[in-house]
Amino acid sequence: GNNITVNAPINAVLNGGGVHLISSGSISATGQITGYAGDIQAQTGINITDGNLSQGFNNISSPSGNIIIVNQWEFGLPAAITTTGDVSLTSNQNLILNNSITTSGRITLTANTAVKLFDDVTLDTTSGGTSTGGGDITINGTVDGDSGSSSFYDLSLNGGTGGVVLVTGAVGSTKALDTLTVTNSGGATFQSTVDAATVAISDSSASTTVAFQDDLTVTTGMTVANTANAYNVSITGASNSIAISGNTMVFGNSGSLTLGDSSNDGFTFGSSSNLGAIIATSPSQVNLAGTITLYGDGGTSNIGSATGPIVLADNTTYALGSGSSFHSLEIGGTVNGAHSLDVEYNYFVNFNRAVGNTTPLTS
Repeated sequence: GNNITVNAPINAVLNGGGVHLISSGSISATGQITGYAGDIQAQTGINITDGNLSQGFNNISSPSGNIIIVNQWEFGLPAAITTTGDVSLTSNQNLILNNSITTSGRITLTANTAVKLFDDVTLDTTSGGTSTGGGDITINGTVDGDSGSSSFYDLSLNGGTGGVVLVTGAVGSTKALDTLTVTNSGGATFQSTVDAATVAISDSSASTTVAFQDDLTVTTGMTVANTANAYNVSITGASNSIAISGNTMVFGNSGSLTLGDSSNDGFTFGSSSNLGAIIATSPSQVNLAGTITLYGDGGTSNIGSATGPIVLADNTTYALGSGSSFHSLEIGGTVNGAHSLDVEYNYFVNFNRAVGNTTPLTS
């Protein structure tokens, strides 16, 4: 194929012009490329290391190569990217996504200001399901919706069975997302706060963990699917608020469930106008720490099972929120850990198995 190499600057801004680089081989540019619109298409790869590209590009594509763009200013993708190589997009300001990225390689997005969603976006490293092993998805920086729009947008992350998902910055802190979905992963970590109407965990590989390491705020509901893979779920922020959808919050994963890793952590499920129950009988182990407040309806919450013991990672309080109706609590697994357990309930609480039989509680 014919390659294009740009070593000197290209400036297509004058008179509203656009950059049109189309190659049957690769495109490599070390000189600065400046443009408001146009197309950058190469069969076997795109590598722009000093871009000054604006949001108006109609098409950036490389069907069988890596796409690597380092841009000096705000940069947007109005069209979808489909390739088989790695996709790495870096912006020194905002990185704006109007569409999805599909590949069988890795996806790395880096923004010094924020990665902003101007539409529903899917980041998929399984080539639409044909390459199930997937690849890593890394977002370096914050992720927000479009603060200038009345719409709320979805972000779906599909790393396949082997791709590790990592989001280093806050998600939805300025403009919350509508739905944040982990479709599949080889483990997913959200290192900062997450704010979304809905959080959905569809799957993750066995023994991997979907972890929310900072505050998690879910205003409509959270779903954690029961699948053939025994994946873990961990929520360890200091202040977490999770709405209950359909009267029940079900943790369906069959790996471990961790709610808190410190006595200072707090969890609120539901509210005085959003009553429901928690069901956590599928996890292989339930690790608890901090204060868990449930706004319960007239039903029953179930935590732990015959095969799912409860382990106290620190002092734990389990309480009903003000305004809860008569709500029962079934503790289905053994309870152990050298910490205190305080159950503040005004209705039936049943401990169905031994408490402190291997590691006595302090109180």
